[in-house]
Amino acid sequence: MAIPQSVRSLLEADRISYRELDESREPRSADSIARVLLLHARGYEVQVFIAADCMLDLLALNETLASDCKAFSSENLRQIYDPMGLQTIPAIPALTHFRTLVDDALLNLPVVHIQSGRTGKLLRLEKTEFVRLLGNIEHAVVAVPVSRLVRTGGSYRDDIEQINAAIHSRTRLKIQERLDQTLELPPLPASARKILELRAQEDPNIDDLLAIVEQDAPLAAKVIGYASSPFFGVGNKLTSVREAIVRVLGFERVMNLALGLAMNQTLTLPEDAPQDALPYFEQSVLCATLVDRLGRKLPQDRRPEPGLAYLAGLLHNFGHLLVAHVFP
Repeated sequence: MAIPQSVRSLLEADRISYRELDESREPRSADSIARVLLLHARGYEVQVFIAADCMLDLLALNETLASDCKAFSSENLRQIYDPMGLQTIPAIPALTHFRTLVDDALLNLPVVHIQSGRTGKLLRLEKTEFVRLLGNIEHAVVAVPVSRLVRTGGSYRDDIEQINAAIHSRTRLKIQERLDQTLELPPLPASARKILELRAQEDPNIDDLLAIVEQDAPLAAKVIGYASSPFFGVGNKLTSVREAIVRVLGFERVMNLALGLAMNQTLTLPEDAPQDALPYFEQSVLCATLVDRLGRKLPQDRRPEPGLAYLAGLLHNFGHLLVAHVFP
């Protein structure tokens, strides 16, 4: 399969001499292959060229660029790859026009193999050709060879267990330290405080709850939207919050739903959520509905009081929201 025209044109424009290799027939050592990492820095994008047998030293990179860097998302990568017909990203600075940084180790190799843009195809460049391709590019020590990483011996399974144990131990300590020292929860919104006061009353009524929900426009919209969902089979026939409470959801469910929604508004989730992660609110409502239905299947003497199972399901992952707020 021919290398992409976008790559070939750039190499020919600079008169770079190279030889095409098929990795399946002529495997190359990882320490001679240039790997490209695309990252977001503060206000601009950057591409970093390191050897394929190395790990990026993110602390060193951040210090060199004086900026915290984040990896491109899958969607960002597609926006780079697709227009140029690429399957891999070659170590060619002019390909993206991003700020480019090359690890010093690559500049000391007698021969460098770069990705061709096609999976399984490499381009072999002599050192002089690779340096000429880079031009006046910034360089620094921003990668660590995997061979230099400490290994304690034992089997692969032992490595995984040791890594997990270290991560969990470190994570617990850091989270506990941060929660103890820096956590200051924002005050509950007025609607949440009013719902808690209503729940504490001996005989709360629908009119009191209705007054609270209707005064909070986003909350009212979500209550009506939830009641209008296909799950309840009402369709788009609801015209008011009162109808949503009386006809569909019921007093207890709306009180718990409103409380959960109001509490969620006090904490902020980071914008760059994990890829394909289920939205927090959607997950909470789905779990609350499921737990509510399961609770009703229990024998009468073991069944939780009305609304309690729903509230437990709604807030079952509230700790995740808290951690995301404290550790954005």
